[in-house]
Amino acid sequence: MVPRSAIPVLLLAAGLIAAPARAEPARDFTIAIFGDTQKMVRAVEGPPFTFPLIERNRVRRFAAMIDWVLAQRRARNIELVLHVGDAINAGVDGPETPRSAEEWARFDAQWRRLDGVVPYLIARGNHDDPTGFVRYYGRERFARLAERFDDLEYLGSAPAQDGHVLQLDLGGQPALIVSVSCNPPAEELAFVHEQLRAHAGLPAILVTHILTAGPGVHLRSTSKIPGAARTHRGPTCGRSWCAGTPARSC
Repeated sequence: MVPRSAIPVLLLAAGLIAAPARAEPARDFTIAIFGDTQKMVRAVEGPPFTFPLIERNRVRRFAAMIDWVLAQRRARNIELVLHVGDAINAGVDGPETPRSAEEWARFDAQWRRLDGVVPYLIARGNHDDPTGFVRYYGRERFARLAERFDDLEYLGSAPAQDGHVLQLDLGGQPALIVSVSCNPPAEELAFVHEQLRAHAGLPAILVTHILTAGPGVHLRSTSKIPGAARTHRGPTCGRSWCAGTPARSC
């Protein structure tokens, strides 16, 4: 549960949560965070795609995680659910395939249970093919989601619909929730810049799978451009996204 101390910028990535805090919300609240559910919905080679016992057990665990959020929503005041990417497994570094399409269907069969119950945002990971991601979690999905909550506004997405921006009341105060895809293109980073500048007075949560070192490059690829890694390391990590807003992470 988030205590009555929020933050100018909270950066969430796979394996990283950083939360320096400043502003004061009116009530305590909880953010539920999912990451790397890829093996819980993994489809065995096919078609036809088999679903052996071990795979059925994994998807049951994923369903149980969603069950927990739904069961604990009121008791823990869960006001937001975030997924930091790699929702599926088979979409890594490539176009949609029958196998990845099967995994997206498995994933969404559970995730859509949150629709109309609690707001959420998903960042695209490197295992999430763009075609399937946009089909399930493009502009249309988040626009519909915003219609179901009085305190949620969908502010749009980057051109490829990989990065989305929500404005949501968290703990009694408005906050910006921003997803950034893995290896984002320059257009997506420019969109994030624009939104953060336009809402500079709001606390912001940035959700991403792997920290970026520049357009199309994440921090595990920085041997190609070593200067970019130094630019975004330590107390200034995420500076290019935050457009002048203090961000302490990594």
